[in-house]
Amino acid sequence: MEYLFIVLCILIIGVSMFFIIKTQKRNKKEGMLTSYKVIYLGGAPDYPKRIGGVDLFVMPDCFIISKNGNSFSPIKINYTNVSSFDLVARGLTAGEAIVVSPLTKNQVSNIKNHMHINYINNSIDLTLRLEMFTGGQLSRTAVQCDYLVDFLKVNNIYQKFQIRDRINSTK
Repeated sequence: MEYLFIVLCILIIGVSMFFIIKTQKRNKKEGMLTSYKVIYLGGAPDYPKRIGGVDLFVMPDCFIISKNGNSFSPIKINYTNVSSFDLVARGLTAGEAIVVSPLTKNQVSNIKNHMHINYINNSIDLTLRLEMFTGGQLSRTAVQCDYLVDFLKVNNIYQKFQIRDRINSTK
């Protein structure tokens, strides 16, 4: 019985890795540092709310949010226009709140898998809201968010954000 369980786990991990590698190869963009699959939740002018299957590309000088097809033009956010990049805890929808147990509600509502990119576009302060999709399960998407934050720190991308807000955030 234990042998069957181990074989099943190895098979699941192998299949998962295949799809992750396949997705990463498909999402290549010239000059990108890394990319993630996200769900666009809103915040940019002239874009509808909630669009799934969107790519977040981390470039040397900007974030690019794009989706294959012509219904969603790429959003380019230069790092010099970004004031902050925050991870935010996921809220529960009314339907989810009814279905899940109180213990699960606490666990789910404390998982930070939403990203808020605060930036200036045409002299207007905006907040682009994204939900991490890479990783699959809710807890794994939060881990991917942490990886992204670590990546931004290690590659000195935070240093490229607006200085005034980096100073304000240390108070």
